[in-house]
Amino acid sequence: MSSAVATFRDYYPSSCTLKCERPGSPKLPRHICTPGLGVECTLRAREGLRNLIDGLTKQKNEVLKKWCPFLPQK
Repeated sequence: MSSAVATFRDYYPSSCTLKCERPGSPKLPRHICTPGLGVECTLRAREGLRNLIDGLTKQKNEVLKKWCPFLPQK
């Protein structure tokens, strides 16, 4: 059984995108990454990444709940 979560393989600071194992190149938000400069390792960037992950996880769970009502709740 394959994992529902894709793993990123690389990061392109010039475009602020991630290269994933699966198709697609998600773009990082501007408050986390500046095109051409990349991600600055600051507390603000770290918190922004945590908030991004939390928001995406919440969005995924809401979609699963709506589309798959018989899926066991975690």
